[in-house]
Amino acid sequence: MESSVARRNQILLVGAITGIYFLSMFQRAAVPGPIFSLLQQHYALTAAEVTLLGSVYLLVYGAMQPVAGIWADRWGGGFLVVLGGAALVLGELIFTFAANMEMLYFGRLLTAFGDGVVYLSVLKEVDRTFTGKSFAPVFSIACLIGAAGGIVATLPFRSLVAGVGMRWGFALITLISLVLYAFFLLQARRCGCLRPQAAAVKHDAPLRAVFRVLGNRKNYPVIFAVSLAFSICFALQVVIGVKFLQDRMGMSAVDGSGFIFMMLLVYLAWMLVAAPISTRFGSRRKTFLIGGTTCALIGSAILLCGASGALPGWLILLAFCLAGLQAGNGAVSASQLRELNAPELVATAVGILNAAAYLLIALWAWIIGLILDAFADQVVLVDGDQRYPAGAYVAIFLLFVVIAAASLFCALMSKETNGVRQVQ
Repeated sequence: MESSVARRNQILLVGAITGIYFLSMFQRAAVPGPIFSLLQQHYALTAAEVTLLGSVYLLVYGAMQPVAGIWADRWGGGFLVVLGGAALVLGELIFTFAANMEMLYFGRLLTAFGDGVVYLSVLKEVDRTFTGKSFAPVFSIACLIGAAGGIVATLPFRSLVAGVGMRWGFALITLISLVLYAFFLLQARRCGCLRPQAAAVKHDAPLRAVFRVLGNRKNYPVIFAVSLAFSICFALQVVIGVKFLQDRMGMSAVDGSGFIFMMLLVYLAWMLVAAPISTRFGSRRKTFLIGGTTCALIGSAILLCGASGALPGWLILLAFCLAGLQAGNGAVSASQLRELNAPELVATAVGILNAAAYLLIALWAWIIGLILDAFADQVVLVDGDQRYPAGAYVAIFLLFVVIAAASLFCALMSKETNGVRQVQ
């Protein structure tokens, strides 16, 4: 009976962390993407300053990933969320009531620090609670719930902001975060996670763990293929997608957010079925990676052609959806890395993958801001919004095509694992 209660509490702990992961994904997607123009208007920011707001967040988040992976492997995911959740909520409060640009940046820094431990904490707790073939489907469901946070940050949140204002919209999200974090702390206390948990296996020193992952050459094609393709999807979602649709397709911010919403629905639907389909067909990981990166390349090429606004809306929507498909392979790709590394290195390996992905996104966000500002003399004001010319978006999507092509090349070089762990 006692073991049954402990098992139930552990599952509830995974659920609570997954809920915080939902909020984490919301925070990643909500700024600056759907409120790009509002930030420019309310705080008198340039395009580079708005995209830098996203870059600062992503730099901190990316840099946290290897560290969070090591900590999760050594001390458990529950304890990390005790610390990270507090930083997340505090960062949300500061950002919500920021009176100037400096406070905006400080709030996002704290939020990024808190968010930086959540994904790998979910991974570690799912790996600890659900073993064997149940890992990929359960982790896929957790990723699905997290991705739903990103979807809420698009059309639903932009519609909320249109109704109640940007500050009150974020205040509501902060209140929800406080309630969920309080529930998590209660569950963490029941599971003994308010302090570091003893590792189930003996671990290397932190730097040695990183070197072991980096020393495994089979990791590199997966890390680069996934991070490059994912960075395109996330840059569209968080940085430039809505702005492009406003400037070149003549959409409102709400309608543009609807396109991102549809892209994420496709991503969400694929995430739900990708892991079971992979398992059904011999746990083929490489095949899914090649397919996802090919979709990213096709989607980027369509957007490049549509930068002048000459393509119909349905084709642009298709391009967004194709660019988002590889992100839906998240659980399959995490499983591929899991099978290429020893059990005590799983979170560290995925942490390095995440670091690569989000540092790349931060770099693209910075470059996108520079590209937009390079065309500042061609900007046209429409109802107070700054509209950028076609040339700016041609340059941006040409960059995306190059990134996607490199991603596909790396996918072709990766090793098929067929669901079998290659290292014990």
